[in-house]
Amino acid sequence: MAIEYLAYFQRERFEAFKRLLGSGLPDTYDAWFRFQADRRQQIVRNGLWALGVEVDPDEFVAWIVANGREPSANVLDEFASFEGGRI
Repeated sequence: MAIEYLAYFQRERFEAFKRLLGSGLPDTYDAWFRFQADRRQQIVRNGLWALGVEVDPDEFVAWIVANGREPSANVLDEFASFEGGRI
């Protein structure tokens, strides 16, 4: 079964990610968390495994710089997939 990796982070890291992603994230951690939970349910309904990957803002920045990427919600998902694949 295919796996879809979703980025997760602790509440105290939300502001760091909000500064990086700006309008790519909802205004509050709770809204973002609900959004990710809804995404997870949709992925599972589509017959895939959905695994949360805890991400660190400093590691994310290092990864986007090393890969010549600009920060965005989609790129954060790519980073979660990269990190999830290393587990």
